[in-house]
Amino acid sequence: MKLRTLITVLVAIVFAASGAYFSAYFSDAHAQKSHPGNFLYNSKLTPVPDNGKQPPLSEYQGHVLVVNFWAHWCGPCRAEMPDLNKLHHELASKGVKFIGISIDDDLKAAEAFIHARKVTYPNYLGDSTGDLYKALDVGSSIPYTLVLNKSGEIVQSFHGIVNIDDLRKVILSAN
Repeated sequence: MKLRTLITVLVAIVFAASGAYFSAYFSDAHAQKSHPGNFLYNSKLTPVPDNGKQPPLSEYQGHVLVVNFWAHWCGPCRAEMPDLNKLHHELASKGVKFIGISIDDDLKAAEAFIHARKVTYPNYLGDSTGDLYKALDVGSSIPYTLVLNKSGEIVQSFHGIVNIDDLRKVILSAN
């Protein structure tokens, strides 16, 4: 009788622990999919120090945020940077924030790239684990640009060189 009771208690504990684990796991996964900005805001990315304006990512919470993924060796990334920089200046007075995230693992190359293009919005080195890319559905092609609303939800994403007029419309509708 005591053995049966002990086994029943152990099985109940295992099921309760499994339920708690899976509940927490799927709640986190749902939170990342419904508000992927929260994952971004809590990420620890390395600032690219060229322009000296890299606040913690948590400071972007509550703002419309444009996130551009790029690499120093990417020709289309080079082509769209000047337009993104102009749009950043144009919309700054409306509270819209821009950041760049380099998928490079070479800080010096990323810094030289930003310096050569005179990019004035903050830039960071990407997440070496790939978790951020998964949370934001970056995929395998760059440039990749997305717009997050003030709640941290993805409003629109753009693979390849973004049309600046289309991006402006999306940003203004999210603001």
